[in-house]
Amino acid sequence: MPVFAIGLGDTTFQQDVLVSSVSSNATGYLNSTQPVTATIQAKGYQGESIPVELRKGDEIIDTQTIQPEIPNSLQDITFQLPLETEGLDAEGIEDIKQNFVDAAIRAVDVGFDIIELHAAHGYLLHEFLSPVTNTREDEYGGSFENRTRLVKEIVADVRDVIPEGMPLFVRVSATDWFPDRESWTVEDSTELAGELQSLGVDLVDVSAGAIHPDQQVPSTGPHYQVPYAEQVAESGIPVGTVGAITTPEGADEIIRNGRADLAILGREHLRDPYFAVHAAQELGRDGPVPRQYHRAF
Repeated sequence: MPVFAIGLGDTTFQQDVLVSSVSSNATGYLNSTQPVTATIQAKGYQGESIPVELRKGDEIIDTQTIQPEIPNSLQDITFQLPLETEGLDAEGIEDIKQNFVDAAIRAVDVGFDIIELHAAHGYLLHEFLSPVTNTREDEYGGSFENRTRLVKEIVADVRDVIPEGMPLFVRVSATDWFPDRESWTVEDSTELAGELQSLGVDLVDVSAGAIHPDQQVPSTGPHYQVPYAEQVAESGIPVGTVGAITTPEGADEIIRNGRADLAILGREHLRDPYFAVHAAQELGRDGPVPRQYHRAF
């Protein structure tokens, strides 16, 4: 399998040569008191052929173009650009599994505190889960058990190679947002979550959608995905929730009222890199301000 990131400038743990760069550049984060998560994912159909620069520090060591790998050869998906795709054979699937294991080992070696496997948003593992994209006729396609097989095998393999007690998360799209055709549903996610817990997963990070451009996205107001997390939590596993969580009070409400075990924010951290500090202060707590920056706060 070729080595790639989601886009130019992204970091990957699929090559040892990149690990030393991440380790040295991230020392300040990894040695902090806050846990740092390594998210491991595999690219599927979502995007065109990708020109990728592999770097060691600031030195470009290789440039290549990546062809996406998908669960099956023929799909009814319209891409932004014409693409030639190739279905994974048995050997390719074993390579994928090994790549996840290797990436987890590298993340542990670098010093990350949490491993999260990305099985949402149209990436490869989501494509195996969803009948919208998975039309295989072997042991990895067809029934719910078969379509979830790869995710569960990767979870078991990763759990075996990371330290005992190290948190392992899995991110899922709770629903494909395709109410009018066979697709991945909240009920499917809830059933899978219970099985993942028995395999050693500590938390399911519940998002939604992004398997197909024709998805029917509902209203996207504040906290619009929290109900999905509440339903997945019925499986008994701790859940994280996402989706338009933008205020300290909003995140606090979700946790205090038992709607999820973890409120996960992304874009708000882009808008305010010190959101966690400001949120702690607004909620009457001392924020984890780096010593060098105390005078600014």
